[in-house]
Amino acid sequence: MADAQGQVTHASENLDQWLAPPEQLIGKPLPDPLATLSAELDDQPGSRITRINAELAGHSASVVLTRSSNGAVVIELLPTSTDTSTGAPMPVLPFTELNHPLQIDDARQRLVEHIQAHTGFDRVLYYLFRHDETGEVVAEACGTETTGTYHGLRFPASDIPRIARDLYMKSPWRTIPDAQAASINILGRGETPPDLSHADLRSVSPVHQSYMANMGVAGAVSIPVKTATRLKALISCHSAAPRNLTLPELKALADQVFTFNLRLRELLTSRRMSLLDRMEKRFQSWHNQVVQAGSLDDAWPELAQQLCEEFQADGVWLAVENRAYQFGTVPDTEAMELIEDWLSTRQDPNDIVLSQGVTHDCPHPVLSPMTARTRC
Repeated sequence: MADAQGQVTHASENLDQWLAPPEQLIGKPLPDPLATLSAELDDQPGSRITRINAELAGHSASVVLTRSSNGAVVIELLPTSTDTSTGAPMPVLPFTELNHPLQIDDARQRLVEHIQAHTGFDRVLYYLFRHDETGEVVAEACGTETTGTYHGLRFPASDIPRIARDLYMKSPWRTIPDAQAASINILGRGETPPDLSHADLRSVSPVHQSYMANMGVAGAVSIPVKTATRLKALISCHSAAPRNLTLPELKALADQVFTFNLRLRELLTSRRMSLLDRMEKRFQSWHNQVVQAGSLDDAWPELAQQLCEEFQADGVWLAVENRAYQFGTVPDTEAMELIEDWLSTRQDPNDIVLSQGVTHDCPHPVLSPMTARTRC
């Protein structure tokens, strides 16, 4: 690791196999060509560049450079080939036929089957995060020697803790070539630990080592499926033996997941825009209905029924200035005040907030249902 001025601040204990003993580098300027590569890296935290087959002190290595949150440059050196290298890059499926939500399940299954067939991992899972942050394996592909299945199993939110999910948002993959390998010490100046949030070669915590051992997994790679703000799923590849992918193999795997995710986001965005367009037309129709009735009071009985039918709801609550209109089964006034406070903290460009479970999303709601057939 080097600071913004190009001075080496930290180095791994095994760096002598690539360049020189870490004690000879710490406090010194980055050696060429690492200094040249570092100068090409953008200043934005999380920026990343990669080079394959770079020449370093007579050795050939793949190099990954990332910018940490404090402006430092993290430089990682990876072997250019491994004993388990699959050779030819994995071809990328375009998923051009993904045009309807009913095709999503089939596309997920095709994705994991394609990855498993071309990488040789023993098991590939599509691990989907639900609205309550629990996980579910919704697609699985296994090699011929693999027994058992995780397909359809649900896991608690703590299975992948928040800190791990945040790290997935910062990196294109998480690779664990050998879960039981000993950690390599990082030497440095001072007591400030290095920021490895964007790094690939982070060591594995003892808890996760036990977790993988219990699953019979010795090597693994996980690729995030994400939006700009949220981790949606993980493609998790498991190997019963240690498995070290080269940088080109990792990039090919990430490119395939990115292509799938791009098509998925295009589909969901198109569906969302179609829904918003339809709802805009419906709201205009309801507005005209109120105008024709002469007032919201007169239009409300029929309008409320239409709203319930439109959203397949048991009840509707409409707040207009200081007046509340209720219909069907709705929360009582005290509960609605808490829900309104929660809604006021939500930011959505379309002023639409969706919740799969208000008891989960809204802090301490009082949800005592009441039946209202008339305006209050």
